[in-house]
Amino acid sequence: MKQENIFTNLIYYIKIYIMVASQYIKGRLQYRADFFLSIFGMLLINTSGFAGVWVIMQNIHQIAGWTYYELMFLYGFSTLAMAPQQLFLDNAWQLSDKIVNGEFIKYCFRPINILFYYMSETIDIKGISQLIIGSIILIWSWIKLDIPFTILNGFMFIFLYIGATFVCMGLIILFSSFGFMGGGTNSALFMAADLKDYSKYPLTIFNKFFRGLFTVILPLGFIAYYPAQYFISNGNDISILTYFSTVFGGLFFFIACKTWIHFASRYSGTGS
Repeated sequence: MKQENIFTNLIYYIKIYIMVASQYIKGRLQYRADFFLSIFGMLLINTSGFAGVWVIMQNIHQIAGWTYYELMFLYGFSTLAMAPQQLFLDNAWQLSDKIVNGEFIKYCFRPINILFYYMSETIDIKGISQLIIGSIILIWSWIKLDIPFTILNGFMFIFLYIGATFVCMGLIILFSSFGFMGGGTNSALFMAADLKDYSKYPLTIFNKFFRGLFTVILPLGFIAYYPAQYFISNGNDISILTYFSTVFGGLFFFIACKTWIHFASRYSGTGS
C-alpha cells in the first residue's frame, strides 16, 4: 500500500509539473526573440568556457596527469550534469526578492510540497543549450578516447549521471536556503555557481584538505571527476567512491531539500 501511495504521488506531481511548465513556456513564447536569444546566449557562455580550456591545453599538455581529451570528457560530463539544475531550479535566483516583498507567503498555504511548488513555477530553457554543448563535447571526447560503447558503460553512464545531477541540484537548493536566514540568496548562489566550476577540473589538482572537502562536505568530485575516472580508466584502477556516486549524490540532495523545507516552514511573511 505504501509503495502504491508513493507511485500515485509521483504521477500526481509529474502531471502538475507538466501543466505548470507548459503554461510557463507558452508565456515565454509570447516573446520569441527573448526566448531564442536566451538559448543563444547560454550557448555562447558554454562555448566560451570550452574555448578557455582549449586555449590552456594548447600550452599545457597535461593537468595533474590528465590529457587534453580526458579534460574535455570531464568538461563535457560536468556541463551535461548541470543542465537539469539550469532547467528546473532557476527560480532559486528569485527567492530573496519574494521573501523580502512578502510574495513567498503564497507558497505556504497549498496542500503540496513547498519546494516543488516554488521551483516548478519556472523552467529555464537555457538549460537546453547546456544539454547540447555538454553532449557534443562528451561524445566527441568519448570517441577520441576510444571508450567502448557497451551495455555496461551505458548503464554506468546513467547511474553516474543521476548522482552528478543530484549534486548539482542539491548545491543550488542548499545555497538558496540562505535567503530564509535574513540575507539575500544571490551572493550564496554565485558562490555555488563558482564552486560547480571546480568540477570541470581533476580533483587531484587540489591539496588533501580540498579533496576531502569536495568529496565529503560539498561533493563536487561526484559531478564529473569520479564518473570520468571510471570511463577513462575503462573501469580499472578507480576509487571505490565511484560506485557510491549516486548514493552520495542522492543523500546530499535529500539533505539539501530537507534544509530548504525546514527554513521555508519557519517563514512567516513580512509582517506588513
